Amino acid sequence: MAGFENMYASLGVKEQNDFARAVNYLLNKCFVVSSTFDNREKIFKDNQIYKFIDLHFDMILDYLSFSGWLLERDYQKGVIYLQNLREENLLKFDRFSSVVIFILRIIYEREMNNNATGSLSVKITTVSIARYLIEEFGITQISGRKIFKSGTSFKETFRLLVNRNIIEKLSGSFDDGSATINILPSITFIIDDDSIRNMENILKELSLKNDSPLEGDY
Repeated sequence: MAGFENMYASLGVKEQNDFARAVNYLLNKCFVVSSTFDNREKIFKDNQIYKFIDLHFDMILDYLSFSGWLLERDYQKGVIYLQNLREENLLKFDRFSSVVIFILRIIYEREMNNNATGSLSVKITTVSIARYLIEEFGITQISGRKIFKSGTSFKETFRLLVNRNIIEKLSGSFDDGSATINILPSITFIIDDDSIRNMENILKELSLKNDSPLEGDY
């Protein structure tokens, strides 16, 4: 603990406030990405919380380790994220949300493989995601919930994913299906590269009449 105390004591008052803000943000969001879309100015900006955590990574890692959290960093993807070593405080996804996340991960992987811009995120509309489920995989309902072509079926799941920095809303509304989102690189840490190899077959073989839970944790 002395290591953390010494590093923290060397911070100024503003940096100590920034430290508290960054730690609470991490515990609330789990994922932090290097750049975010500013809806007010309609441009992408460097994420100042990401920059602070990156600059003081060892101090924050040391602090969080005492409560069972491991802080991870992936420079290539521009993501900093938490893992709970005690496997506590895990967010469980129900079957509906799990299928939607699978679809988002497949879309992300395909688009990144064809990416010529160097962007780490994938822009897509909610309508396109619904069309992907219906036309690509023939999935029109999940656990008795109908998939609407407008994409409004996903609004609760999307709000959850926005809160965890898995996607970000660029424009429109989830309520009426007019939203455009960015699928962020943090989605690769929910479903890794090894899992995606079998994901399309899982979706094609998924029995929509079986209401047994399909859950995911992080």
